[in-house]
Amino acid sequence: MQRFNPTSIPSSGRHLIEASAGTGKTYALMSMLIKAIAIEGHQPDHCLLMTFTRASTRELRARVRQRLLGEIDQLNRGESELARLYPDHSLPTGLERLHHALRQIDTIDIQTIHGFAIRLVNDFGPLLESQVFPWKQTLNKFDKKSSLTATGNLPRRTVRDSSGSSQADFPI
Repeated sequence: MQRFNPTSIPSSGRHLIEASAGTGKTYALMSMLIKAIAIEGHQPDHCLLMTFTRASTRELRARVRQRLLGEIDQLNRGESELARLYPDHSLPTGLERLHHALRQIDTIDIQTIHGFAIRLVNDFGPLLESQVFPWKQTLNKFDKKSSLTATGNLPRRTVRDSSGSSQADFPI
């Protein structure tokens, strides 16, 4: 297995970071974010970070703030790895971009996977035919009751264990 190196990942395209707990996924994600902002000039409001739980999104937001502050401090002291990793890049420009990102930190989109999916349905569901999304009006005001209503309108599949007893009923 090859060791993950966040600097070798191209900024465009899709990338999946899959690893066990404590292996540095968050550090790798932060490195990719710093590269996208400081080196490549992506705007904070064009960045999307996804995780599994709401608690993880809160932790990730705090870690983004810490990493931005840390990288700014290291650049100011001449100790940032950005100079070594990207020698052709203008460090003053990177520093300016990181300061901008820190001021605009709330525009960095950090969501759970299910939160992002709900947002997609809310934003783009109305553009689709009502036969595809028969519950689209209900999801626009998403709450517990409407989620039950929305899933109640879907075809369902019953999952059974090896003994044949019903385990769960899922929308398909």
